[in-house]
Amino acid sequence: MAENTRFPITIFSAQNGQVSASGEDVGLAFSVTPAVVGQTEDVTMDLDLNQKSLVGRAPAAGQPPITSSHRVKTKIFVKNGESAAVVGVNSGEVVTQFNKDDPSPGSFAEGTEPLFSLNRSKQYAKKKSQFVIFVTPQIIESAHEGTEDLQRNFRMNVN
Repeated sequence: MAENTRFPITIFSAQNGQVSASGEDVGLAFSVTPAVVGQTEDVTMDLDLNQKSLVGRAPAAGQPPITSSHRVKTKIFVKNGESAAVVGVNSGEVVTQFNKDDPSPGSFAEGTEPLFSLNRSKQYAKKKSQFVIFVTPQIIESAHEGTEDLQRNFRMNVN
């Protein structure tokens, strides 16, 4: 299962003057491989999660954006019908910018530049995020039973 967003990139070649299009995918790719343990109600699951996030815009035109990637591969044991919190991906970002305010142009006589600016600024942003997936295995006896559950629970047409 994958849920991705593609950020387009236009690449200009200075050597031959050609323009080409490319892109950078960000999002979530998640795979689960379940197996029933013997004749029990236990289910073992091999999990592989890859989350790629956009961290910043491209440093220059024609370059890909700055991304971060978090990958988790693990194996869990869960009883049939019980839930488990599987993956927690934490990310944090702190940005501090100083003196971004422009002393409003036009406040001085025409053609006169200010000698100094008393305007000072500080912008501080802190962002934290956490991503957790809950997995609940359900053992079904036949494919027909599973199809009926899908139709009933999700109002889906399953052929």
